[in-house]
Amino acid sequence: MSTSISPFEWLTSPESLGGLIQDHVLSLKSSSSSSSSSCTALHIGCGSSTVGEYLVQQLNFSKVVNADRDREILEYMQQRCNDKRMEFYCYDYYKEKLPNQYTEYFDLVIDKGTLDCTLCSDSTAVASFLIEVYRSLKKLAIESKSSDDDNDNNGVGGVYLVISYHELDLMLPMLRDMPGAEWTVDYTTMERQIETLPSKHNNNNNNGSNNNGSNTNTNDNGKEKEDRNDNIIQSQQSSTTRKPLNVLIARRCCHNSNIEKELDFNAICQHVETVNNRWFQEEQPLLTDKRIQELKYSFSILSLEEGYDVIFTAAERESLTYEHFLEDWSAFTIQNETDTDTDTNTSSNSDITDKTNSNTSSSSSNNSSGMHMTYEMALNFLRENQ
Repeated sequence: MSTSISPFEWLTSPESLGGLIQDHVLSLKSSSSSSSSSCTALHIGCGSSTVGEYLVQQLNFSKVVNADRDREILEYMQQRCNDKRMEFYCYDYYKEKLPNQYTEYFDLVIDKGTLDCTLCSDSTAVASFLIEVYRSLKKLAIESKSSDDDNDNNGVGGVYLVISYHELDLMLPMLRDMPGAEWTVDYTTMERQIETLPSKHNNNNNNGSNNNGSNTNTNDNGKEKEDRNDNIIQSQQSSTTRKPLNVLIARRCCHNSNIEKELDFNAICQHVETVNNRWFQEEQPLLTDKRIQELKYSFSILSLEEGYDVIFTAAERESLTYEHFLEDWSAFTIQNETDTDTDTNTSSNSDITDKTNSNTSSSSSNNSSGMHMTYEMALNFLRENQ
């Protein structure tokens, strides 16, 4: 197993989620016949986060399933926290399902950036992921509520808690308007915090006590404390320059019928495409008049790395890495060469294509290989990838 694996908190710390979980899960459970000790949670896309440890050790959850696609990380986390209330499950939630025992099972599904990452995939992956989350949430059937009913459904439907760096105008309709989903969606914001936590040493049992191993290797413990303080300071400093995170709380509602309605995969795929297209074309267009002018003044002939920095904003580069850009650029240049060879120019892009063709003689050896970028090529690329 790799020794480089260590606990890492993406977007925000477990402690920062405590108030949200208390307000939207635990307080409602305590007002019914159930208690926090009967709460179950799924941390989907858990990575090396310690959210699961926090839920069982600090919030007294009875069971937490930590799910991820990386088996090595899960094995590390399982060795780190040997608690019978914690389970670790490796599966591809874009294509696979949790065992049937987890259908309508969880009071809480926590998602710190997993849906954000999934949105970088195609609509089928997003639809599969959302259907899997919805399937795992505990539902409350109206007919199940009675004075002598002791099941965990009393008064509370399962909550999908999403921590996202995407814009609310994209994420809210994505969840709220999902076809067939019977849930209510609220939202709030929180500050962003990214923190690498020190690994636990001399704590084989890991029962949640902060005192384990504290009397040995004091120099190392002091160094860990300094490192953690540095991380917290850096996180606090960076939070002042970063936009707040969006938090979405989707609670599964009561069913008004005994007939179980399965979500329509094709309808959700279409919904994902529609919401994405509206957002990126109307709310966040890649090409605005201002950006076109900025590109025109910035470009002569740039390397691809220089062009990548010019045509995308810092926020866009955070979602679209340079490696993913190279894949899109390769596909674009192949298609562009095919269109040029067959002389099939669309009417909407005819002016730009003419300019590109006029520039071919001076830079054909570089541009045909896709290793450089011109102003006209940048515009065409952004239009095709809108």
